[in-house]
Amino acid sequence: MQPIRAHRAILTFKGWPDAGEMVEHSVRELTRQMPWTTATVWDLDGFWQLDSVRPQILVQHGQIQRVEWPSYEFLTHEPIEGERLLLGRGPEPTCNWRRFAEMVVAQLQDWQCREVIMLGSLYDQIFHDEVVISAVVQDSGAYSRVRELGCRLIQYQGPGAIHAAIMEQMAQSGIQGISLWAHLPFYLKAPSELLMSHFLRTVGALVGLPLDTQHLIDAWENRLTELEQLIEQDRELRQLLEQLRDCQSTKETSGENRSKVVHLNEFLKKRNDLDIDEPA
Repeated sequence: MQPIRAHRAILTFKGWPDAGEMVEHSVRELTRQMPWTTATVWDLDGFWQLDSVRPQILVQHGQIQRVEWPSYEFLTHEPIEGERLLLGRGPEPTCNWRRFAEMVVAQLQDWQCREVIMLGSLYDQIFHDEVVISAVVQDSGAYSRVRELGCRLIQYQGPGAIHAAIMEQMAQSGIQGISLWAHLPFYLKAPSELLMSHFLRTVGALVGLPLDTQHLIDAWENRLTELEQLIEQDRELRQLLEQLRDCQSTKETSGENRSKVVHLNEFLKKRNDLDIDEPA
């Protein structure tokens, strides 16, 4: 078997950094549109805790047929023209992040990877007709690239994802890293096809991968009328959105930068005086 050589990689993680399963659905689109081959699968023993991630089992006729332990999988895609691409997918580790980041970067170096795009999603105070994709970068070159693609550079302080640990390790190893985040409206219970279309096109532009997203736009247009009807029927949600619109207008008038990630705690507390955690 010939050694793997791939200069670019996309890394994804289920769980906390995947609000609304936006990233998971995006990965399904990637694997649906082109062929991928399994390069290696890591057993995540030592990187997960039972109170966060549990093995999945299959029981039939009272007998255990299968136990699926948490794992992280690396796939490769080799286009007819262009360079081979790596795709990593699996749950976010729940412990020993530094050691996990060191292993990831060591593996990428062995495969001669020079650039990594990590994907995440989070809930934000935006409307369903808005498309907001933000990025965390390492240098001015990456800054210019993501800005040209319409990504925002956010200001944030709070709980981090495994992305930060990996980016820190990559910076010490000379691997270029970009962390892309899709901002999902806080009131949507399913991924936005509109947002996913822009998210995938941004990823494709960064890694040189042509992706067809017209079917996502069509699906969004079909769902839009239904969504707007649901909002119209939900008085409480409609009032929340009106408050949000007023809040945005105030920020725009005062010249405040809206490109940062905002907390929903204060916003929702006005409605029911409940404290909630920062959304993933």
